[in-house]
Amino acid sequence: MSDKYTLHLENFRSIREAEINIAPLTVVYGPNGSGKSSLIYGLLTLKNFLTEPNRNLPGLFSYPGISLGGFDEVVFQHQEGTFVGISLSISDSDDVSRYSMNMSSWGGVSAIFLQGGLLSEPVRIPLVISYPYEVIQSESRETNVIPPPEFSSEDDTLLPITTQWNGLNVID
Repeated sequence: MSDKYTLHLENFRSIREAEINIAPLTVVYGPNGSGKSSLIYGLLTLKNFLTEPNRNLPGLFSYPGISLGGFDEVVFQHQEGTFVGISLSISDSDDVSRYSMNMSSWGGVSAIFLQGGLLSEPVRIPLVISYPYEVIQSESRETNVIPPPEFSSEDDTLLPITTQWNGLNVID
């Protein structure tokens, strides 16, 4: 079975909240101002963050030939104190993984979620970051996650996960 891709946008440009399944051929249509371009810009913003996490926040919203401005220009209805959320889920018949990033005017939080194979419950791996990313891209960082119940023991409540930032590689 082929992979299924789902893009989720929240408070991004003209989109309050949307979840879009992306197929090998996806046609997007609708009236002006309905969010067609915002879908593409959401994917480009996620790509910018994954490929160059040391960009400043306005740099995440700059694409070849166009700049959307800073955070205040891209947040839904220019609402102060609101976050922008972008996530991409990839699933097949057995496994689900999701990369998620939430941004605000002060910075952001990024996380990955894994479920499948031996994991009956999702495992969340938080990567708390600020923009621009302050750690050298190739530096490894270790974090702890709470394992699903089937992996829990009385002695071990945290599961160490090493993340190496180059895009994102999870090394176990």
